[in-house]
Amino acid sequence: MTTARSIFLSGNTTKEEQEYFRLIDEIAGKQESRIISNGKPAHTIYLLYKFLHCARHKISICSGRLLQELPGKTDSVLAYADPALARAAIHFLGRENTELSIVVADKDGLDTKGEPQNHPFLKALVDAGAAIKGRVTVAASRNDPMEAFPYHFLVMDDTALRVEIDTESAEAYVNFNDPVLNERLQSLFHLFQEDSKPFFQFPLPA
Repeated sequence: MTTARSIFLSGNTTKEEQEYFRLIDEIAGKQESRIISNGKPAHTIYLLYKFLHCARHKISICSGRLLQELPGKTDSVLAYADPALARAAIHFLGRENTELSIVVADKDGLDTKGEPQNHPFLKALVDAGAAIKGRVTVAASRNDPMEAFPYHFLVMDDTALRVEIDTESAEAYVNFNDPVLNERLQSLFHLFQEDSKPFFQFPLPA
């Protein structure tokens, strides 16, 4: 059984984390063009939650793996295994014409028990059934996308983005209003998507 903590449960966060979450809320609400550090596990997961909460149409994620938890210096936090993250995704995808697209370099951890939908995040989407009106695609790169672009990144709609500049430490920066870089990352994501093989789609193929 995991000992990783959920940052969305009352009493599970530090004062520094709470202050950071408030900063993210403020900047996201104003859609400011402002670079923000985003390197700690709790910061990373809260930002992904915020993107899912704020997105109107599209979220694209390029990552190494969809980790169920993220290790930190002193403890681990729940990542894609956190039910709060799944609920945010279901809320986003509950609207028509929404899309969550993910490309991973490594399927490890996504095919537990031989089926990708046994991954807690993907399973939650499947279990949501008709509540989801949008589309989900998860694909594995045929080649390592990090060779072409050695950073993980996340883009939301036409303006917001997160780019890891050091995948080992997860050091990253965030901007909620940079349409130019957002467009470049979207174009890069489409190239990676074309060079990948989908292994999970929702609604599930007939």
